[in-house]
Amino acid sequence: MEKDLGSLQAYVGHDYTCHGLLHSRAYRLNHRHAVIFNDRVWSWNALLEGVERFARFFVARGVKAGDRVAIIATNSDYYAIAFLAISRIGAATVTINCELDATEIQAILVKSRPKLVLVSGDRLDKIPDVEFILLESEENGEIDLWKLSEGADAELPPRPDPVSTCLIMFTSGTTGRPKGVMHSQRNFVLSGEGFVGRMALSAKERVLCVLPLFHINALFYSFAGALASGATVIFERRFSASRFWKTVSTVQATQVNLIAAAGNILLRRDRSEFIPNHQLEKVYLSPLTKSLYEGFRDEFGVTCIREGYGLTEAPGVINQPVDLPPSLGSMGEVSRHPDDGSPLAELRILDDQGEELEVGRPGELWVRSPILMQGYFEDPEATANVLHNGWFRTGDLVWKNSKEEFFFIERIKDIIRRRGENISGAELDAVISGHPNIAQIAVIATPSEFGEDEILAAVVPSKMFTAKSFKEWCKSVLPLHKQPKFISFCEDLPRTPSEKIEKYKVRKDPRIRAAAIDLSKL
Repeated sequence: MEKDLGSLQAYVGHDYTCHGLLHSRAYRLNHRHAVIFNDRVWSWNALLEGVERFARFFVARGVKAGDRVAIIATNSDYYAIAFLAISRIGAATVTINCELDATEIQAILVKSRPKLVLVSGDRLDKIPDVEFILLESEENGEIDLWKLSEGADAELPPRPDPVSTCLIMFTSGTTGRPKGVMHSQRNFVLSGEGFVGRMALSAKERVLCVLPLFHINALFYSFAGALASGATVIFERRFSASRFWKTVSTVQATQVNLIAAAGNILLRRDRSEFIPNHQLEKVYLSPLTKSLYEGFRDEFGVTCIREGYGLTEAPGVINQPVDLPPSLGSMGEVSRHPDDGSPLAELRILDDQGEELEVGRPGELWVRSPILMQGYFEDPEATANVLHNGWFRTGDLVWKNSKEEFFFIERIKDIIRRRGENISGAELDAVISGHPNIAQIAVIATPSEFGEDEILAAVVPSKMFTAKSFKEWCKSVLPLHKQPKFISFCEDLPRTPSEKIEKYKVRKDPRIRAAAIDLSKL
C-alpha cells in the first residue's frame, strides 16, 4: 500500500479547500496516524471528526463565514485542529506570535477584531484584558471546548469557497506597523502540495514540526505538506536543542524543518545528546551554509538537506531540487508542483526603474505566484505598495546565473531576521530613540554566530551613558526578542541632505562593528 501512496494522484480529488483536502486523505487513510502530540494520537478519521466537532462549537459561539478567530498559543494538536475547524466554517484564523508582549498582542486584536480568542495555558501571562477560551493547558492537557458539549448539534454551513480567506498572519514590516497577511484556502492547499514536491514527501513520512505554527514555515510547509502527502505530523510544543535528538529518535521522525539558527545551535551542542540510530532522512533548512550542510550530512548522518526561499506573503517560491545535490550558496530554482512539474511562481529581477536585468546582475526580486497573498488585512495602502498588476515586490536583492539558480544578496527592506522573526529596524529606531540621552540612532542587523541576524544599535549620545544602563533601559521598553545584543557608540552617523540616516552606510562601516559592545556579557 505504501508504494501507491507516494504521489498526490493516489488520493481522490478535492476542491482546494482545507476541509476538502482533509476529507480526501481521510477517505483513503482511515485509521492510519495523522497527528501526534505528546501521548495523543489522532487517526485520519479521528482528525476529521475532531475538526467537525470543533467547527460546531465555534458555530454555536457565533462564528460564521468571514469572521476571524485569533489563536495565541504554542504548538499542539489542538492548535492545528482549531485552524482546520475555523477554515471549515469559512472563517479566518488570526495567528499571533505568542512571544510578543501584551501591548503588541492587544494592538493586533484591536486591528483584527476576532469573534473568539483561543489561548494555550502556558501563554496566559501574555494575554491583555480580553475574554478568551482556553485552547489547551500545558500542565494537564485539558481543553475547555473539547470537554464542553456546547455545539454538538450545531449545523455546519456548506463547504466554503477555496478563495475564502483562511489565514491572517501578522508580520512586522519595514514601517514597524504589524500587517496581517491574508491567504486563501487554495493557497494553503497549493503550498502543502508544493512542499510535497520540495521534500519528496509520501504517506510513509513522519514529519516533526518544531517551528511555531504562528509562522508560515510550520503552518504552510510542515502541516500543509503532511496533510497533502498523507504523512503523519508530530507536533512539539517548541524547539528544544537539548531534547531535539531524543525527540527525533523517540517519535521516529523522518523529516523536519529548521531555521539556520536552530541548526547552528545543534552543531554546537555536546555530542552526548546526539542519538546515532535515528531515522531522520530529510531536513529543510534555510539558509543552508556549507558548514550546516556538511555538519548535518557528516556528523548527524542526514542524507537530504535542502533549502529554499519564500516569504509570508509568497510561500514556497524557490527551492533546491530534492533529487540533485544542493548547489550551496544558491537558494535553488523556481518551485514546481509535484503532479505535472508546472511552476509555482514566476520570477523577475528588476532595477530601480522597473527594467528586467540580465543574468548575473543584482536587482530586486519580483514574484507572481498562485500562492501569493490576497493582500494585507484592511491595509490597502500597504498592499498597493507591494502588489503591482499581480506581481509582489519582495524587497530582496538577488541575482541569478545562466542555470536559472537564484542567489540572495541582502534585504533592501529595513528588516532584521532574528531567530525566525522579522523585526523592523524602523520600529526599533523609533522606540530606542526615546532614550533621553540619544541624539541619533540606527538599529541594524549584524551577523549572528548561529546564522541569521543579531541586533546592533549604533548610537550617537547627546549625553554620555553606559552600555549597561542602555541594556537595562531597552529591557524596560522592548520585548526580549527585540532587545539589541550590541551597542556601538559613535561620534556621528552618515546622513542624506534631508538629514535621514543612511543605514546602508552604517551597515558597511567596519568601525561600527569593531567598536560594538556585547550587552549579553554585561
